[in-house]
Formats: sequence, C-alpha cells, structure tokens
Amino acid sequence: MNATRIAGSILLSSLLVAGPALAVPGYEIVRVNKDATLAPGAVTSITVTCPVGKQVLGGGSGNNTWTGARVVPVQSMPSPNTSTFNNSNNQWTVGFVNFGTAQITLNLAVYAICASQ
Repeated sequence: MNATRIAGSILLSSLLVAGPALAVPGYEIVRVNKDATLAPGAVTSITVTCPVGKQVLGGGSGNNTWTGARVVPVQSMPSPNTSTFNNSNNQWTVGFVNFGTAQITLNLAVYAICASQ
C-alpha cells in the first residue's frame, strides 16, 4: 500500500486485481460467549484461543444484549500467553468496561480469526 500526503490529507492507494479471492489455509472464526454481570466502572476480559496448529490473524467482539447497555470494548488485541507471559500467536483478548450508572448482566462475545500456521 502506498500513502501520499495531499493538502493535509492522506491518500491511500493500492493495486487491486480483479479475480477470485485468495484462500487462507485453515481459515476459521472461533467465538466465545460469556455472560457477565458488571457494576458501574467494572472491567472484564474474554480470551479466545485458536485450535491447535492455528495462529490468530485478528479478532473482535460483540455485545449480544443491546438493551441500552453502556458496556463497550476498550481493548482488542493478541493476548499474552498466561503461562509464560510471552506474546501468543494463537489467542485474542477483548477487555470491556461498564460506562453505565447501573449494574448490568449481559452476554458478550469475542471472536478470533484463525488460520493454519
């Protein structure tokens, strides 16, 4: 991808080639759902792990209870391996905070996009 600055803006351009999408070997989306009860200001995190032999390419999150909840993700990143404290290549963690003024129970989801190593 090339970036060019024009009049205070950045114009991004890349070479696009028409044709079929490239297949990613072992592509899989892994999802973890978790019920959480969060007081105002409380934080929780959810980690999802790719199956053995696969590495994480990316990830994301969702809130499956959209009834006025003010629980939002505040971080979404590859997570450290808790046994060695080294960066892991097969886990994704999302942290959530309740910015509301009341305790809430809701269902949160975290996704990891995985592929064969």
